[in-house]
Amino acid sequence: MPLMLRASRLTAITVLYATAAAADVPEPSPSVYLQAFNETCRGSFPDFDAIAKAAVARGWIERAVPSVAMIGNRPMMLPHVFSKGGMMLVLTHDNSGAFTAVCQVTGTAGTRLTGRDIAAAVGPGLNAGAAAPGPGDYKKDDFSVWNLGKGITVQAGVSVYRGKARSVSLAILQAASADVGPINAPPAKSSNDISMVAIGLPFAPEAPTPVGSSHPLFHDVTIGEIQGLPATVKSSALNFIAAAKRSSINAALRETFRQMNLLAPAAGRKRLVVSWLGDKTPFHIGSGNTTSVTLHYRLDRVDNGQTLFDREITTSARGGGMDASMRDNGIVRAAIGANFASAANCLDHAAFGTAPSDCALTPQYSVSVVRTGR
Repeated sequence: MPLMLRASRLTAITVLYATAAAADVPEPSPSVYLQAFNETCRGSFPDFDAIAKAAVARGWIERAVPSVAMIGNRPMMLPHVFSKGGMMLVLTHDNSGAFTAVCQVTGTAGTRLTGRDIAAAVGPGLNAGAAAPGPGDYKKDDFSVWNLGKGITVQAGVSVYRGKARSVSLAILQAASADVGPINAPPAKSSNDISMVAIGLPFAPEAPTPVGSSHPLFHDVTIGEIQGLPATVKSSALNFIAAAKRSSINAALRETFRQMNLLAPAAGRKRLVVSWLGDKTPFHIGSGNTTSVTLHYRLDRVDNGQTLFDREITTSARGGGMDASMRDNGIVRAAIGANFASAANCLDHAAFGTAPSDCALTPQYSVSVVRTGR
């Protein structure tokens, strides 16, 4: 299965790793690839040390450590390779190529799915806007491409080796000319286009990842209405336009926990009590601003009322746009989404006694709201 970097000898190395790891492992579904990609590559890219650490913590087995070899007449860092459940995770640096960093999750088993099948299945979970579709040739690499800005792209589809070996592959790439920095989300036409569900977006030090069926909180958390939440949330009292209504904020909280596989479909054995403590957006005339949002989360057992988790979380988001009221409302929505994602991620860790001292995640993206004509 070739890497996105078009270096034939490097491709051969990767194929050998994948072949050795396959061992007749059945092919995972596209959703499994997406989860693996989000929990490793997407969360800390291009920080390979953080990605490798997160991979090992989530059960990936290290197969090869980076080393320098001669590719043609130039030195090149060979990939860092991990395996897990019929998948390979490959981290590649090449300072002289078209892409200086590539993090790729690929299958070790064949697939009959097309590139567009894969793109359609994983696209919504990438939360990266519209994609440029691949060529649709069954015998050649077929990847849809999402442009995240600053020289960063995500590719998802089918990788084809020598016209026969076909495998599912997702990768995030940094172009050699990239201006490294936080990734920007696609511009929104109104503040309401800024989602308050941030699962699938990149965060530091890690991105929230949907839990599996063996998790202690899998489909076991009941969530009520957020306490203390006003009828509408605004960036400031001077803003006559609401950032979000109470109903949409409550819906976003539930959807975040649903996507994380924590929300109970009926009555769960755990109850999450959430309280709104407020938001803060400084008055700023320029084109950019930052908002912070604070909520309190308490997880109780339903049967005896025992408190299992009790945290106050403050998250921030930044963004731009020339219309101050629309811009600030959009940033408020992004900060709310980051808060919900932080709480879900912290609960994931708390179930195993590994919750960080500060649950807040830092978005590795910014939002932009632009006014368009009617």
